[in-house]
Amino acid sequence: MALVQLAVATDVHTGFSVGRRSGQLALKKVAKNFDAPPCKNETSKEDSNKEVEYNDDPPVKLLIQAYMRGGSTLLGAAFNADPEGIMWYEPLDQLYGSLFGLTGHKTYKQIVFTGKFIEPKFRPLSHWEEQAVINYLNDIFSCNVYNLPRETFASNFIRHTDNFKAFSSCFNKTSKLFFNECKERSGIAHYCDEKESDDRSLRAVEYAESRKCHIILQKMAEIVGNNPSINMKQLKDSLNMTLSDETAMKFYVHELCLQSMYNTIKDCLKSTGTENACNKSRLRAAKVLRLKMQFVEPVLRAIPELYVLHYFRDPRAIANSRIMIKLRNNSVRAWDIGTELLCKEMHQDILAAESISKELVGRIHTLRYEDLVRDIEGSLGKMYQELGRHLPKEVVNFLKDTMNAEEEDGKFGVKRKNATSLIDSWRHEYPRDVVETVSRRNSCQFVLQYLGYTV
Repeated sequence: MALVQLAVATDVHTGFSVGRRSGQLALKKVAKNFDAPPCKNETSKEDSNKEVEYNDDPPVKLLIQAYMRGGSTLLGAAFNADPEGIMWYEPLDQLYGSLFGLTGHKTYKQIVFTGKFIEPKFRPLSHWEEQAVINYLNDIFSCNVYNLPRETFASNFIRHTDNFKAFSSCFNKTSKLFFNECKERSGIAHYCDEKESDDRSLRAVEYAESRKCHIILQKMAEIVGNNPSINMKQLKDSLNMTLSDETAMKFYVHELCLQSMYNTIKDCLKSTGTENACNKSRLRAAKVLRLKMQFVEPVLRAIPELYVLHYFRDPRAIANSRIMIKLRNNSVRAWDIGTELLCKEMHQDILAAESISKELVGRIHTLRYEDLVRDIEGSLGKMYQELGRHLPKEVVNFLKDTMNAEEEDGKFGVKRKNATSLIDSWRHEYPRDVVETVSRRNSCQFVLQYLGYTV
């Protein structure tokens, strides 16, 4: 059987010279560089049979549905301070990176919306994607750490979870590969990224889908997982897709890179007892921005013991915070547009939550950021009570110290010298008549009244 001859110059992304040589030799060279194990991409018996410590009390599982710049990092930090809690920050960021080859931390707008439209239009989820989200969240809340996508524990979001500090320390010391590095080194970052396209009508997931990145990644994991030393002809025959040798090589290199990185991840998970630490937790919370409320119902039905906390902040305050992060100064027009779009987004989420609550009574709870800041024990204590738990003093003390800190830790941090005084500070940034006009538009008027905010 003749070997496919590659005519690809040295790949600047991978650093591997693959020009003018047989496909078999080229792939073997790449495999040797990563020292890939000849094993399938699945949990080993050793992992699945390892001893795990359990607590007889059933854990509370909580999905926090929030908004970017809505104060959810503060709430997450509070759950992180719970001695019996575990907090997953933005886990869907890692899932979508794994499914579609997305690089960096794509904003939630690149995930949940469709097209480059001004009006917020939610992107529908295919059955395959919906099931992937359900399986992923179920594994998170069940502490099935070895079932999670391989990049999950390479994400820098993991280091924010106190229960995973030991793992993060191990991984940072021993791994030669880190988050996004496999995508960058292999070149699939360039192939799957919407920023590389002249077509600006598609958002990140839509563009990756149009390039069939999700299909190639799935097939490559299965094919190379079974045979890391496969030659190019066998690889392309198995893929059964129209791909150039160069593109196939990029995805092949990416898969071997993931295998190598995941070996380190598994070693660190095992040596630091990460699964045990997760299973000991009695409150398991995950904050998500990348799943809209209308798609939450299938998740709730699939995970019967799961609750949702719909976490709000005044949309006008959120819009102002987003502007200050981007522009570093206020813009009346940008705030006007941003507030109206966010109100429409929240409006749809509220209607979806109301609809779900009629069928799944008691599964969706609400909390306002402003109430948390003004009355920690009253607001958070009530929520804990609704979940059948007592509010730990460690959480209360943490929030008091954080919201009355001696020094602040920047716009992306949570420490504030006087958090209460900042609740309505956005009002001083815009003319009163503009605030009233924006607040009385249909969607904003509905949201503000529904949530109890004053004009």
